[in-house]
Amino acid sequence: MPRQTFGDAMPPHLQLAAVRCTLEVVDQLQDILKYSVLRHHDWVRMCMYRTGDAMDTIGYLVGVIGAHLEREGGSSRGIRNLLCADTERLRTIGSRFPGRGFAKYDLERMPDPVRDQVRTSLAYVVVRLPAMLGCAVRSGSVRWPSRCLGLLADAMDELAGLANALAAVRADELSDELLMRYQQLYQQRPRSGMPYETDRDYLKGLLGLPEESDDATWSFVGRSAVRRMREPLRVDAYEAMVMAMLAVLDDEFGGRRWEDRSRRPWPLVRNAAVGCLNGLELALLEEDEDPLYWLADHDGVYAENAAWAMASRLASIFPDGSNGGGVDILDVLHATFDRAPLRSER
Repeated sequence: MPRQTFGDAMPPHLQLAAVRCTLEVVDQLQDILKYSVLRHHDWVRMCMYRTGDAMDTIGYLVGVIGAHLEREGGSSRGIRNLLCADTERLRTIGSRFPGRGFAKYDLERMPDPVRDQVRTSLAYVVVRLPAMLGCAVRSGSVRWPSRCLGLLADAMDELAGLANALAAVRADELSDELLMRYQQLYQQRPRSGMPYETDRDYLKGLLGLPEESDDATWSFVGRSAVRRMREPLRVDAYEAMVMAMLAVLDDEFGGRRWEDRSRRPWPLVRNAAVGCLNGLELALLEEDEDPLYWLADHDGVYAENAAWAMASRLASIFPDGSNGGGVDILDVLHATFDRAPLRSER
């Protein structure tokens, strides 16, 4: 029996969901990176919040893709295999952070061993986003379900591991109840249960079909999200710059290995990915505006180079200098990752 391929490429309504998910995740990863540099007494809590948010955002996209495959006739067992449900990691409270303990004065800012883990994890996640989007839009990517879901599952598992590491930093001084709240365990949705009824309703909302779930949380959060998803999305400066950032990473790592045998990003990959996240902060500054946080010389060079590369890539996407004003996000997505020019009438 031939393997189900679910069409030549990800359908447009899922492409739009993938774009919105990516924009939110990049914003959340940037927040984590900022708190790794800023001297802020609450950095553990804020990083844990944003790590959980990023994992949940990706999880909703994974669930909706799972609901789509189910709607197209995929078997529950096949979908579970694509979701890598049997190997998933959850953001539950783990053991102490490997290495020495941290004195209280160490925790006024993120200690170097923790920052190293944060940067490695963010690089692991962020290099998967352009690969996922590229696979989602390129015509002829008939295996897009397995490719996209594999990348997203990897990213979720890495974020779960990061959440555990962050929790372990404060495990000795915070109660289990507080750690559970900071890790947002109450809103965690294991992949073993996907697609959930909310995923099916979310998909129906994207398709313009009536939703059926009476779940209170879905009513409060999910329906408003679906309404946003139905609205035409025109690219603003931030969205255009995020797409340019991902295009830079896509160009940089196309056809090259991202990680060593232990599945840790190579130093060049990590520096480029973190440099792009920092470069996005620089690229979005208004003239004469100071950045929110200051970088060491080494990081600053990477960020400045990344910001320059983003501006160049953006100029190639929008040769008329419009920076995306009034352009549909799917056109930008295709122009970025499918290498197709924008329609001239826009």
